[in-house]
Amino acid sequence: MLDVIILSNAKNFDLFKMTVETVYSLLESNSDVTIFILEQNEKSEYRFRNEKVKVFFINEKFNYNKFANIGARLGHSEYICIANNDLLFEPNWFREILKANYPICSPRCPVDIRQKNVVANEIGEEVGRHLSGWCFVMKRTLWQDIDGFDEDFSFWCADNSLMEQLLAIDIKPMLVRNSIVEHLGSKTLKTVDNRDELTIDQVRKFNKKYNKNLFGWGV
Repeated sequence: MLDVIILSNAKNFDLFKMTVETVYSLLESNSDVTIFILEQNEKSEYRFRNEKVKVFFINEKFNYNKFANIGARLGHSEYICIANNDLLFEPNWFREILKANYPICSPRCPVDIRQKNVVANEIGEEVGRHLSGWCFVMKRTLWQDIDGFDEDFSFWCADNSLMEQLLAIDIKPMLVRNSIVEHLGSKTLKTVDNRDELTIDQVRKFNKKYNKNLFGWGV
């Protein structure tokens, strides 16, 4: 029913523990799931005694959308979930997604100020509100329709580029109010040594490619 792709770079014990906690919260919240961990740190010693959890080590430069595409191709379920490794899944989060019966949905984070005043399921084109780059679920057929995620974007703007792909085929994502997943924050980003390449450079690339003015940085 659901393939979850978790992108991880567990370069220290705290990050490793965070990924493990994300996986266990997911297993406890949903039984009909296959979890694919795409891990950059080959020294990470995962010992999941559960056939639903599969670990793949990727020894190449991080690219969020490229890794998400690799993960999506590993599975065959009707639904694909792309997820960070810093999440806590609440019970029934995916059941609420299914109830929405919509091609692409994001759960709600109870501590994200952008989603706090949501009173019902809401369709729109605001990245961070209607589309949460840290966790979203889409039908596999939709992923195929957009020819996969835009690999020009390796971290920041990965979600913005997805929004552009969706709008190009007249689809706006949905925020599902009662699907709860807590996002703990981008802890891995704080450990990288190419932060500007993953952040500032991505915004500039996005603005140029789509003729936007994200963050007021112009094209």
